Amino acid sequence: MIDSTRPDAIKTKKSELRLYCDLLMQQVHSIKEVATAESGLDIAKLDQCTGLLSATCETFIKTLEDCVKISNSISPYVQASSGQLPNIVVVPTGNTSKAYTNGAGIAGSKEQKLRSVSHSSSLEH
Repeated sequence: MIDSTRPDAIKTKKSELRLYCDLLMQQVHSIKEVATAESGLDIAKLDQCTGLLSATCETFIKTLEDCVKISNSISPYVQASSGQLPNIVVVPTGNTSKAYTNGAGIAGSKEQKLRSVSHSSSLEH
């Protein structure tokens, strides 16, 4: 069971992924050594190495799925405050392009802010 309420849950899973990645690289190297041994192919050792690799792959995938579940359970505010940028899509409209994020036009909101700033500054003078 994944405890996504812990603030360090995603960090823990990411650390696990790094460890499994290192282990995968070591196991692939071991398989390569067995397969290219000058003394000939040792089928028993190859079976052992590929069995370990298979188990590590399964664990890596399970941990990756856990990371996705935790990430999906985090509120949008936490994701935004973590420094992640929202998905931005640029859609050409006539002679100009408009950028959208989560369905809202960025260009339109900037124009509105500029209008409100120039309107408020003209009221101050």
